[in-house]
Amino acid sequence: MPERANGAVSKTAVCVSGPGVRIPLSPPFKRPLMIDDKDYRKILKQTWEFWVHPEIQHMKKRGVFSPSSKVYAFQVLFPGDDRSPFVRLNNEVNVCVRLKTGEDYKIGDDVELKNVERLKLHHEEEDWGHITFIRGEGAWYGDFNFVYNKSVAREHLEAASEFLQAATLSYENKLWRPVVDNCYSSIELLMKVQLLLIAQLNKGKKTGHQGISTIYNRIFRGSSSTSLLNELSGLRPKARYLKNKFSLGENKAADYLKLIKKEMTYLEHKL
Repeated sequence: MPERANGAVSKTAVCVSGPGVRIPLSPPFKRPLMIDDKDYRKILKQTWEFWVHPEIQHMKKRGVFSPSSKVYAFQVLFPGDDRSPFVRLNNEVNVCVRLKTGEDYKIGDDVELKNVERLKLHHEEEDWGHITFIRGEGAWYGDFNFVYNKSVAREHLEAASEFLQAATLSYENKLWRPVVDNCYSSIELLMKVQLLLIAQLNKGKKTGHQGISTIYNRIFRGSSSTSLLNELSGLRPKARYLKNKFSLGENKAADYLKLIKKEMTYLEHKL
């Protein structure tokens, strides 16, 4: 682990990445992003106690953090796989600022706190979860995100959209067997997206139909998406492999398309 800088805070700005976004300290940002004050204080306290303070004590014992050093920024990163969370301090903290207008400020830009909407990880680290706090003038400013595997989930979402389009075309032509087959492929991919985003699937490991279904039913038992997955899973062998008698009404097919589109829209917003 690289040695930390002493972390002296500038009177005008603090470096959020090294080198990185500069956030002026005045006026101080006294409220958290997207969370209320009670949750903000709780997250700040627990993050410090569980990860940051133990890391600082460990570094002091190793002689790589001076007792006189000030902590003005810290970040805990959660890879979402078998690796343990790890801590960054001060000029090692690496974030990209998303403004309220939706425009990103990057390395070398000055940002006023009043214009900041979120702190997010850079593209190369977007698959990880994080908790990030930066100290302003008398206040801690923070953000967090525990949505994992965004890059791989995005690819699965695009594939699910293609299968939904195929199902819609089949519906318009009253081809009920392809409707079922494509609806099943679409909803299964969407369920995989959901599991990837909460780190319940390893993005580098292949998981078959039964594996995805088992995990999803265990975590999301009783949900409408689980019921849809199970219903299509039972209907697909009849439609695709001609096992037993198959029938599908037009209204039922329309319901499938509507429910899948709703689930897709929900996941698009999460990404």
